[in-house]
Amino acid sequence: MNQQYRIELFGGLCVRYGSQVLNKFRNEKTGSLLAYLAYHFPYAHRRDELVDHLWPDCELEAGRNRLRVTLTHLRQDMATVGSPGSSVLQSGRTCVGLNPDCVSTDLAEFDRLLKLAESTPIAGDRMKLLDSAIKLYHGPAMAGYYESWVVAAQMRVEVRFFQALTQLIEDSERANELQKSLEYARYGLCIDPVHEGIHREVMRLYAVSGNPTAALKQYHDLERTLSDMGDRPSPATRELARNIEAQAVQLKSTPKPPVDARYRILIIEDDPGLANIIRLCLGASGFECCCAFDATTGLATFHQMDPHLVLLDLVLPDLSGREICRRIRHISNVPIIMMTQLSHVQDQLQGFKLGADEYVTKPFAPELMLARVQALLRRTYNYNQ
Repeated sequence: MNQQYRIELFGGLCVRYGSQVLNKFRNEKTGSLLAYLAYHFPYAHRRDELVDHLWPDCELEAGRNRLRVTLTHLRQDMATVGSPGSSVLQSGRTCVGLNPDCVSTDLAEFDRLLKLAESTPIAGDRMKLLDSAIKLYHGPAMAGYYESWVVAAQMRVEVRFFQALTQLIEDSERANELQKSLEYARYGLCIDPVHEGIHREVMRLYAVSGNPTAALKQYHDLERTLSDMGDRPSPATRELARNIEAQAVQLKSTPKPPVDARYRILIIEDDPGLANIIRLCLGASGFECCCAFDATTGLATFHQMDPHLVLLDLVLPDLSGREICRRIRHISNVPIIMMTQLSHVQDQLQGFKLGADEYVTKPFAPELMLARVQALLRRTYNYNQ
């Protein structure tokens, strides 16, 4: 079988012929013309249809002239790869298309695999087809081109990709391959890091696997990312997080002393100056400290760091310290020292009701905080300073 030209649309437009690669074209319209022909491969198109899509604001006769020039440029670009005399383009008086005898595209293969999967009743065979299809998708189709028809095409293909990915996640879970399901879901987040549907799948799979802590970390990572964009998780995602928190209550972790005698302290304090003073004071006594200056970062760091003690400011810019305390208590018995300028008895009582172990009123001497930390660690872990 003769070697073929392989036109790749996923992640950007590229033509391959063996080891030869063409990814730069004479001009943007030359690339757009090839992208349009490859997207609709193997169908041919009337010349006037191409004019309407590529030069919608142009008079018909002028558009026809531009198409002739662009076809010439495309032939010249394609001649830089492949074998001499190859007829990649099939161009007649009325229609233009790509030659199916010497051309293949990743998008056409993607569509073929998905159609086969849809008609395959055996789950194992379907999973193999879907796996092959999603591995072809490594970025938006025709990335780098911005015409209106390209944007619409990208959305259609992306929807099909995530539908296939979701089916694959479900099939893998039904086959009791939870780790494989997680791998597929995480691949989806590599494609779209803020796809909430896939984030929910990751959260749900962690929870089903008996790891609500990882599920909630996934939620807080998403929450922080969306917060940076001025957004927040959808009601469905927040509801799932609440359900997982309820599950975590049944699996609440009990703190254990560090194996290496290196106690980890998480400081959640929105005043960087105060947080660094505490960090330096505790660090000088051998504690490993990490600072977070808002609640969202603090929660994400908690799941990542797994600290032995938390110093928690009551007033934070995004969520209150009380809410952070409540969330931590759902999943862990780690010691918590609340820090606040509010000295009212009722404020302190509410903190204790939510699960705080100690209450320190600002301002305080760093040495006093060190003493309270050491005392709480002694009670919890038999810490010896």
